[in-house]
Amino acid sequence: MTTFLALAAALLYFGCAGPMAVHALRGESYRPVAPAMTAAALVALVCHALVCYRLLLQPGGLHLSFFTVATTIAWFISLIALLGSLRAPIDKLLIPVYGLAGLTLLGALVWPGGHETS
Repeated sequence: MTTFLALAAALLYFGCAGPMAVHALRGESYRPVAPAMTAAALVALVCHALVCYRLLLQPGGLHLSFFTVATTIAWFISLIALLGSLRAPIDKLLIPVYGLAGLTLLGALVWPGGHETS
């Protein structure tokens, strides 16, 4: 279940960042983020939060590997960026933020190592 949620969130993040990157590379002026893109990012954030919860809280204690912590930090940054995009034109900032969030999710799947603390 965690793998499916992580892959879904990563694909949604990349799906949101891709069109924004294309517009930015074309040099187009600011365009408001489409409501469908905001909804997809919100779904990605919910999936990402569930993945963070499942990765961090293990039966033996907290699982604090590098990518687990990086994934949690990327979730928080993505949340703040999405909330900020509702008020200000920061669409170009969302491109690397969503890309980083997707990459950390994939990294947490590929390299799950770490230590548990009690």
